Amino acid sequence: MKPRSLSERVEAFFDLLSRCAAPAMPWLFLSLRRALIATVVAVLVAVLFFMVPQSREVLHGLGEPPLQSLRDFNETTAKHINLLPLMAYVVTALALGFATWYSARLLVTVEAPAATPRALAEGLSADRLRTATTWLPRGLGVFVLGAAMGAFIFANYTPALSRWQALALVAFALAPPVVVAAGALRGHRGLLGLGIVLMIASAAVLYWLDPGRWLIGLWSLFCASLPATFLLFLVERRKALEHFGGAPGPESHQARSFGQAMVTLFVIVAGSIVLLLLLALLPTTAVRLVGSAASVLLFLAAAALLSTGLHILVRQAATNVPGLTTFLLIAVSIVVALVGTESLGDEKLALPAPIDAPAALPPPLAATAQVPVPQRPFYVNAYGGGLRAATFTAQLLARVDDASCGAFGDEVAAFSGVSGGSLGIATYLIARQELKRRDGWADCRPGAPSDKTPLTDIVVRTLVQDHLSPAVARMLAVDAPHLPWWSPTRGQALLDSWQSALVNSLAEGRPEPADSIAAFAQPLAALTGGMTQPVAVYFNATDADSGNVVRFSSRHAGKLGTSAPFDRRVDLSVGQAVLHSARFPVVSPAGGLEGRRLVDGGYADNSGTLTLRRAFETDRPHGNATARLLNINGNPPERSECYEAAGNPPLLTGLRALLQVRGAHATLAAERLEEAMNGAPAMHLTLDLEQTPSLQKLDKAERCRRVLRAHQAPLGWYMSYTAALTMSESVEQRAAQVCATLARPCTLQRMVAVR
Repeated sequence: MKPRSLSERVEAFFDLLSRCAAPAMPWLFLSLRRALIATVVAVLVAVLFFMVPQSREVLHGLGEPPLQSLRDFNETTAKHINLLPLMAYVVTALALGFATWYSARLLVTVEAPAATPRALAEGLSADRLRTATTWLPRGLGVFVLGAAMGAFIFANYTPALSRWQALALVAFALAPPVVVAAGALRGHRGLLGLGIVLMIASAAVLYWLDPGRWLIGLWSLFCASLPATFLLFLVERRKALEHFGGAPGPESHQARSFGQAMVTLFVIVAGSIVLLLLLALLPTTAVRLVGSAASVLLFLAAAALLSTGLHILVRQAATNVPGLTTFLLIAVSIVVALVGTESLGDEKLALPAPIDAPAALPPPLAATAQVPVPQRPFYVNAYGGGLRAATFTAQLLARVDDASCGAFGDEVAAFSGVSGGSLGIATYLIARQELKRRDGWADCRPGAPSDKTPLTDIVVRTLVQDHLSPAVARMLAVDAPHLPWWSPTRGQALLDSWQSALVNSLAEGRPEPADSIAAFAQPLAALTGGMTQPVAVYFNATDADSGNVVRFSSRHAGKLGTSAPFDRRVDLSVGQAVLHSARFPVVSPAGGLEGRRLVDGGYADNSGTLTLRRAFETDRPHGNATARLLNINGNPPERSECYEAAGNPPLLTGLRALLQVRGAHATLAAERLEEAMNGAPAMHLTLDLEQTPSLQKLDKAERCRRVLRAHQAPLGWYMSYTAALTMSESVEQRAAQVCATLARPCTLQRMVAVR
């Protein structure tokens, strides 16, 4: 036998490789070529809900009850669930499963013969292609539903379990119902019995892992059964339609002509637009009830169906014009590049008429007028850090005021905040202003023990909410497909969410109608905090084009200033000033104001002390020994016993350097303010969960589980009740430190005990 040449050996090797890969070729062809939209949706769901920490926190929150105050979080309520958002999540996950399945089914069957390669159209390959055409859409739909349901289980059992342990638990929970479904479809009693036994075992494991929250285990079992149930439906639906007298339609693998699919495509496109409008038009309160996770799933379902319809239309048009799709994409990109401009946020809040507290509005000041600031000791700054920083800041300030019957607030000369810190300061001051107007501390006796925390309850009800949902819904449904001349809406949705939550919190148990409360809509110049003497309030943003700090001041009648003095009057509401300070990228757009493009204040100074230093030097040019800095940082330490950074990938070194420099500059600004105070003592009030007494009593594994929960998503606008509860004990520790410095009685009662 003549020896084969090298080229023949290479050719034989690739022939062998092709024969081995042949069974997978139809599946790859359909998933990566014909049904790419459905494949991308499946990958997105898996990555979004298993890889993003914020997603895990949102899904964990589905298993917690909404609270009126942190004191409500006891052993009984801890076993309840957030029913409406959880039901919305399950329903929208089912909708996305159906959308993915039907999207893939249309994509692989409409005009299939014209697009099938010759190698897959004959012989054994044709049979394999028919099998893939039948089962790939079903598999993608079931996978998407399984990923969504598995993510709920994954979120509720981490970080008690490690990532790989939790993934193994998800597989163990999802597999038994699939085995039962396989046994039912094949009529195999052995598989059916094995699946039932495994389901009982998974139920026992879920209960054993968290016996105190058995309702979560029950919902986990229900969620785990849905993918298998969906698979049964997809396989048996033809028999069901025939049983009830309906037309079963074509077989799953049968090709359809474009004309046969026209009506279906029209219905799909119209239905998708309706779903997107639903997300775009629902009020923020309703969107919060739906939840962030359900909003994302609903958008993905609508986007998958809409993209499928449009893709099939373009594909039909491009049948005889190869490259038409690529040409259209290039043409649209060129048009956007030539005529498109950045859309800036221009958000507003309507002021109620009449305003709820006319007496709180000071008369307009002349352009050169200055407000004398009394010699009060405290200067307060609050770091940025999303809702976590806002909650820590507002709770801390409110707890000290509740403990001192409102005496603490009257000792503050100035507040300066950035991003989440600005939101915390504003929420505290507005709530305090309303509480003072209603004589809310009338029953409070200085120094007398009391468990009443009226101001703290208001800020908790306002901030421990799902403020992410409205922003996500508007971002996906309106801003993502928006035209260049449209104004973005997600910033307005975030502002509306803050406003509605605070208004509802202030109206709790009060005779006044909610629509008469100004809250964040009141003019910045009217923000007094109910203080007996004028107080200076500064909210800091960043000028995107110059990099300078832009300051909004209540003291200067709502004027703004950068590196220059406050030289211009702007008619802003408190909410607008706070939103300009908290414009974190993607979640909220850049804002436009008098020719400036404004972004998050944390870019220039994440501490707010640059502005506070200028205010101090203006008020007390020679310093004062009684002055004290309250440096509030609602961000936990970067490195601790429970948190260690998992290496630094080389490609991210530049980004990490930018973030670290920002933090270092914030620390340096605080140190320089201390120096300007001539050595006056400063109090550094940081969120350090690991040092709280209740958590110190726990073993390291349980302590770190709770600490890591509260560490999640430092820049998100969502916080679960468990995370807020864990934070509250650190708040009480820091509040006790401030109480110890007050000249007036300040009795801090224990509000909660971390369980």
